[in-house]
Order: sequence, then structure tokens, then C-alpha cells
Amino acid sequence: MGLMILVNNAGDWSHVYAPLRHADWHGFTLADLVFPLFLWVSGAAAAWPMARLRDEVALGRVTHANGGKAMRRCLTLFGLGLLLNAIPAWDWPTLRVYGVLQRIALVALFLWFWARTMPRRRDLAGAGVLLVVWMLLLIVPEQGLDKAHSLGARLDRWSIGQAHLYLQGVFDPEGLLSTLGACATGLLGLHAGERMRAAATPSSSHPHTRAVLRFGTACLVAGLVLSLLVPINKPLWTSSFVLWTAGLCSAVWWLLSRASAYSWWRYPHELLVAMGHNALLLYMGAGLLARWLLWWKLPWQGGESSARSVLYQTYYAPLAEPHTASLLFAASNLLIWCPLLLWLHRKNWRWSA
Repeated sequence: MGLMILVNNAGDWSHVYAPLRHADWHGFTLADLVFPLFLWVSGAAAAWPMARLRDEVALGRVTHANGGKAMRRCLTLFGLGLLLNAIPAWDWPTLRVYGVLQRIALVALFLWFWARTMPRRRDLAGAGVLLVVWMLLLIVPEQGLDKAHSLGARLDRWSIGQAHLYLQGVFDPEGLLSTLGACATGLLGLHAGERMRAAATPSSSHPHTRAVLRFGTACLVAGLVLSLLVPINKPLWTSSFVLWTAGLCSAVWWLLSRASAYSWWRYPHELLVAMGHNALLLYMGAGLLARWLLWWKLPWQGGESSARSVLYQTYYAPLAEPHTASLLFAASNLLIWCPLLLWLHRKNWRWSA
């Protein structure tokens, strides 16, 4: 979540360090790991409630209320995403329909229905089916990997109209069809989460954490091999991108789990947990603050400029060379939320959909 704030809030978009800038089309950077990491972690964290759900299914205790709660959560996240897209212009004829929260909502709903109907042993197979289907949808049609002519882009323009896509363009990176790949990311996270849940039991420890690392290594290798057929591409959320990022996510989790054994990791760990417990609050708060700073106009050099631009040019640009100053601005956008998040964490208060 913290990395997402750094990526989304550069002070000067013409001066961004390469790892914090998304790949233009095919390829991969650190910034491209942010969103799949969020979905992978969401899937992994879902292993605990999904285990309870599967137990209730086995005992025949699932009611309509369970499904209603999942649907309400999906609609709440989708609605909050639409709200962020609407602010500050409130231009309904060109309102972007898709977005980050909207995709998270759809993946969360998919995971609930999957856990409701499928046993644990089919999680990995389900992810494999999704990856194969999505790969075929990309490579079988002519120009399937082209931004404007991919099947997903054409479906989005046909279903909701070009005016409601990202920047009113021909392609939306969070479009409907590429959510198939995002669902596969969630399922791979759920599969890893089941291994973590097993590792959390009193009778087991390192063998299961190593199993997650082995699983991640297999995903990395598979992603690299598959990239020879389907390039690693974040906007299209290709199958190779899913496997590659799932492998990296597993490696990140393993490294963090190992770091937890050291005393120096106590405070960074608490901050990361605080961000995770109120990830929705952090994302919404940072998004609303960024939009407010763009909307608020201030006098600047004989004219007007956004408060964001005035703030950056006055206090950050003089501090360092442009790339570093841009990063410092993004870092301050994250740091201002840390005291609040830590306080809420210690009070055990969470805002969730």
C-alpha cells in the first residue's frame, strides 16, 4: 500500500525514477508489481475467512446473508472507486467506470463465489484454467496484444463506450476482460494463503514457509517461460505477468516472514501492519488529498496554478535534483498518514468495506 502511494504521487511526472514508472506496454518495473501485490495479499489474507466459509458449506450452514455480505462489500468498493473517479470534475458523461477499487471489488466477489463452490484442492487448477483461457483470448484473435484492437479493449468500448474509459482513450488498463487475469492473481494468493495458514498452526513452521518460496520460484520460472509466447504486460494483465508477479509476491512474503525474527524489524513491521489494516482508508485518503490539491488553485507567477504544483515548486524542487525532489514529494504524501495509521492500529480500529 505504501509503495502504491509512492508510485501514484510523484511531484513531477516528467522526473520519476525508472523503477517507479510503469512500463509503457510490454515489460516490467517495480511500479508494475504494486497492484498485483495488493491483489495477491488480498487473496492470501482471504484464506482464513474462506476456510471458515468452506467449513460452513461442508456443514450446510451457508445462508443468503453470507452472499449478501459479499455482494454489499463488492458494491461498496465499486461505489467508492466511482466516487474517486468522479472527483473533482463530477462530469457524468465522461465518468470512468473502471478503476483500482472496482477491480478489487470484482476479484473479491469472484473469490467468495469460488470458495463457496470449489474445494481447496482446486484453487491452483482454477487459476491455471483462468490463465489458459485468458492467454487464448489474447493470442488467438488477430492483433490480440494490440492496445486498441485487443479483445478486452473492444469489449469495453462496445459495452460502456469510449467516453467512460481511462482518459477517454481506446483502452482501459482495469477493463472487464483483463479482470480474468486479476482473478487468477487472487486465486494464486489464496493458494499461498492456505500454505501460510498451515504454517501458522502450532504444529508447523518453516517447512510451509519454504513451500511458499518453492511455489513462488515455480511461478517465476513459469512466467519467464510463458513470456516467450505471451509478453509480460501489466495493462493487459497477461498470463505471464500473473505468474511472474505471483512469484515475486511469494518471495516478498517469505523475506518479510524471515525478517520478523529480528528485533530491528519490530517497528517497520508494525507500520506495515497498520497500513494493511486500514488500506482502504489510506487509499481513499491519499486519493482525495491528491485530487483536492489539484482542484485548489493558488496565485503563482502572475497567474494561477494548482496547490499541488505551488507546493512542489516552492518547498520540494529547491531541495534536490528533480528526480529526488519528485520522490521526496511522494514520500511526504505517505509519511503524513503514518501517525494516524499507527494510532488507529494501536486502538484496534479498522475501516473496511
